[in-house]
Order: sequence, then structure tokens, then C-alpha cells
Amino acid sequence: ANKWSLGEGMGVPQFDNLNQQQGSAEMSEQSLADLKQAFATFNQVSEQLTESYQMLESRVVELSGELATVSEQRMQELSEKERLADQLESLLNLLPAGVIVIDNTGRIGRINPAAEALLRND
Repeated sequence: ANKWSLGEGMGVPQFDNLNQQQGSAEMSEQSLADLKQAFATFNQVSEQLTESYQMLESRVVELSGELATVSEQRMQELSEKERLADQLESLLNLLPAGVIVIDNTGRIGRINPAAEALLRND
């Protein structure tokens, strides 16, 4: 039978016969072997946890880099769209023809100065 097992919940080693021998000066060879096995298992799990943590850290760095790249691309796209919108606004204001922009509800969304002048004259 197993002399030790991982405890439920916390993963703490449980030793069946160590508590009974606590007061004695010498530990049986089997108890010592069980203890060595427990420490070996602990070290193995600890190494696996460390490797997993390092892999996660690496992935976080990788994803952070990707996020920064995508964010920079989006900022460049937004800047370009703002620049184009400003150019279109300038063109609309400079057009000699009247332009009225109406949305799908029939509301005027934008009117250029030439259209304003035409509507004032009527």
C-alpha cells in the first residue's frame, strides 16, 4: 500500500507512518525512502511548475508584442482616416457647388458654405 499520497485540495504530502514515529530517534528505512520519494516528487512538480510559468511569461511577452504592433497599426490607420477626413472637409468647404449631406432619416448631416449661401439667397 502507498505510505504517502498527495493530500486533497492543497497537494500536501500525507505520510501514514511518520506521525507514529515522530518521537523515536531513528526513522525506518521505508519511512526514509518514502520521504525521499516525496521530496523527489515535490521537486519534479516544482520544476514542471517553473517551466510552465516560464512558458506563460514567454507567451505574455509574445502577445504583448503582438498587441503593441496591432495597436500601432490601428493608430496609424486612425491617423490616416483623420487626415483623409480633414482633406474631404477642406474640399467640401472649398467647392463652388452647394453640397448637402442627408442621413437615412432625412436629417441634414453636413452642409458646405456654398449650399448655405444658396439657401440664404432664396
